[in-house]
Amino acid sequence: MKKSIYFVIIQLLVLSLFSCSTIFSLSTQLAVGDVLHYQVVQANISATVGENSVSTSGFRLNSENYPRMTKVNVDINYLGGGMNGQYSINNNTRNFGYTVDFYKNRIQLFTYLATHFTTSMIDLWERENFENGFYFFLYPYIDPIVDSWDYLEMLGNASLNEIAEYTSLGHDFEGDFIFTDKSDIIYFETWNTGKLTGQFDELLGYPYNGLPANSSFLNRFQITFEKSTGTLLGMHMKGRTKGEIPSGNVDLSMEYQIELVGYNLPWFKIENTARILVAILVPTIAVGVIIPTVLVIRKRRKIGRN
Repeated sequence: MKKSIYFVIIQLLVLSLFSCSTIFSLSTQLAVGDVLHYQVVQANISATVGENSVSTSGFRLNSENYPRMTKVNVDINYLGGGMNGQYSINNNTRNFGYTVDFYKNRIQLFTYLATHFTTSMIDLWERENFENGFYFFLYPYIDPIVDSWDYLEMLGNASLNEIAEYTSLGHDFEGDFIFTDKSDIIYFETWNTGKLTGQFDELLGYPYNGLPANSSFLNRFQITFEKSTGTLLGMHMKGRTKGEIPSGNVDLSMEYQIELVGYNLPWFKIENTARILVAILVPTIAVGVIIPTVLVIRKRRKIGRN
């Protein structure tokens, strides 16, 4: 009898350990005074424009450079329609603040961050900016209301119409998205790729309107929140833009990933390896200035362990 009781107890202990290792949950709602602990898992940039080239790993907070896997504390001073607080790595601190609407615009930007970076390089090459790596950015909280999650799903659904519009103009674009709401976890992922050729006269409002383009691009983005608290659990963006400009080749690869300590962000779920290889590795013949697209493809107390 005693052996049976001991066996049941051992089984329960094993099951509880297994549950703790596979299910991530914050213990409480966020509140002013809480401290979140994040870790920069990836922060890599490799860029070439003509004769200028730089490759770096790491990020910068204020004037200090840090390697990947560095932990960053977030002190919460305000919660509501956004968040105010302070980032800190040891004694190096920086204040921050943002609204929910600003955060939504950032998410839209992050879905094509690699092409955004490339556009900046074409406008003005500033080697020192890339040598310092990513300038640290993090938005740890979104208002956990229905409107926030509806926005992500809307962002994905709207992409199908955008893709149809661009492809109807003769551009080779392809994209997909994932949006899931399950077990108190909101998951959003986008994937967009393609090849740009010809003129952009037909794209009204595009800043490089009328210039010839010849480039390939790929952008991957994922973000996940705890639904009940609005806490960012993880964010990962990875992309590449490749082509030519009159002064030479342009090639940018970048990756940035940050996670709440104790949470492991899964790898990207959208896989289309053959299409990715076609978009990025097939050589292009330059006819003028490369114009990376600004298309947005959109479909599918202490917190964290020290």
